Amino acid sequence: MKQLTQTLLSLLMLGLITGNTPAQELERQETTRQHEQVLTQDGYDKTSPAVVKIVSDAGRKIGAGVLLAVHNDDIGFVLTSYSMVAGRDKVAIILRNYPDALLGQVVDKWIDFDLDLAIVGIKDFPAGQPMITLGPDSKLDSSRVVTSVSHAEDGDWVPIPTKIKAADERGFAFRLNETADSEGAPILNNDGYMVGMTVSDDATSIAEFPSDFAVRSSMIKPILKEWFQGVELKQKWREKSAGIATWIWAVGGSVVSGTVATVFAISNGNDGGPKNLPRPPQPPTTGQ
Repeated sequence: MKQLTQTLLSLLMLGLITGNTPAQELERQETTRQHEQVLTQDGYDKTSPAVVKIVSDAGRKIGAGVLLAVHNDDIGFVLTSYSMVAGRDKVAIILRNYPDALLGQVVDKWIDFDLDLAIVGIKDFPAGQPMITLGPDSKLDSSRVVTSVSHAEDGDWVPIPTKIKAADERGFAFRLNETADSEGAPILNNDGYMVGMTVSDDATSIAEFPSDFAVRSSMIKPILKEWFQGVELKQKWREKSAGIATWIWAVGGSVVSGTVATVFAISNGNDGGPKNLPRPPQPPTTGQ
């Protein structure tokens, strides 16, 4: 009885600090314990460098995205939530393994309003960056614990465990237990493969859970294949299928005439210089 009382008092004190009720604090602690069994250290280590930080509005809006592909002309492509970059032609892209902020521009031809997805293009993309791996999402349903790699108050590239509250064929709803700038953040399974992407809850959501929402990777894959059909890439995302031990290349083909030219036919144009770059926070050091 004494031990139970001490536990309740501890939960109450933690709740006063975090703003949670004892029940919410208990759930947070339980989810944190489950995180150690969900996302492996190897999964985090290989995937987190493929997650980017996106900054716009002079640092007032922060979100995330994933490294998707690199064109032969050193144009890098980032997948994110369209709501994260809507109305913002130019955004700052911060890589985990690169010291300088990069200029990203929204590619008008690669936007899906229904799923709230968009591609951001980056000129002079630095070599040697890892691309995201899309995993199977068929087993994701209610009560499954997954991990969001987000930018939170206590740091960047933070693995935040969360339990799925509801799911349908388009995606799944959840509630992050920590304050995080998670729009455009990938949702990972235990191996570190992306099984969903966090988008605006106003764009696509499950009605009874109007909280955080992620589009399933199975919805994203065919869109990416359509968008990049015929575009020659020297680096590209990979897909991991359930029950198959081999990697599957996502796209192929050759450059279609005019494709690269139209990629950066964006309002105000781009003469190659990083003009009007939003002011980002101090980028992380390599290996953080």
